[in-house]
Amino acid sequence: METRKELAIRGALKQREQSKTLLPELSKRKVELQKVCSTGKDFLKQFNFDYCADRYRILNTQKAALVSKMINLRELTNVYNQETPRLLLSLWLTQLCLFMGFEAIEIQLRQTSEYMYEEIGMLNLAELTLLFHRIREGFYGEFYGKFNPQIVLRACREYRKERGCIISKMSTNQQNEILNTLYSK
Repeated sequence: METRKELAIRGALKQREQSKTLLPELSKRKVELQKVCSTGKDFLKQFNFDYCADRYRILNTQKAALVSKMINLRELTNVYNQETPRLLLSLWLTQLCLFMGFEAIEIQLRQTSEYMYEEIGMLNLAELTLLFHRIREGFYGEFYGKFNPQIVLRACREYRKERGCIISKMSTNQQNEILNTLYSK
């Protein structure tokens, strides 16, 4: 019978082995993405909200989006630079404002995208698309005729909380696969 300490050590070793096999996968993803979009600017042009909404339409549940293995915001930082995911969020917020008929000043969009990145940097593009769909549909609250960063950030926190519940119901192997994708560099 193994002690807790021995189980913890064995689990840590297993996780380390899994992350070693994941690193080449991330490198491969980086190369593949750079074939399609060689720069962050190219990525931003191609992966606008409308493109992603069409591309990830079939991933219309949180679990489906979560396990889709699409590139996440933190990976974009590793592939391009730290501005790319923040600019992506800012562009998507701009598109949200246009869709809703709201005016927003640049500093609101920039700062909201910074806070969003801190809150939801682990989301992949399918999840991000689903989150923005839900915000547009009023799933997380009403805007009352103007852009409100607090509603957007509350939606991010709520989505993340729901995501955590989904992950907690998954098997340990599925959880490790998701966590290794999020935290390996």
